[in-house]
Amino acid sequence: MVVLSKNINDIEDILKLCEKYDISKLYLFTLKPNGRGEKIYDKEYVSPEKIDNHISKFILKYKCLTKIIDWKIEGQCVLLYTNGDLFAQPSYQDKDNQRFVGNILKEDPKEVWEKYPFRDNHINYYKYYH
Repeated sequence: MVVLSKNINDIEDILKLCEKYDISKLYLFTLKPNGRGEKIYDKEYVSPEKIDNHISKFILKYKCLTKIIDWKIEGQCVLLYTNGDLFAQPSYQDKDNQRFVGNILKEDPKEVWEKYPFRDNHINYYKYYH
């Protein structure tokens, strides 16, 4: 779910649906400052801190693991396609906000990871995430 100022109050309803359908994880994404988000960013952006403060009022009532993804951190997400192509995302200096890193089916996955340009961002972001 991309959290906007106009839908932040819907998060608890989404969590209720997660419980109802036995969904174990919910990712709350901040708005990207480019692409379709560029035109509405100034009006609709909600910071990770504000999201966290909002959900802290009710999050403990639900079993669903909830994670806030801050799209301002470059390369925090590894995007892996079924053909083995691995991309760093977001990568704001690259077309479509993603950077091709390598193919884990054609190259040694360890070598692909060594080429990952945002390794530290990725590791630090998920270091305490279980």
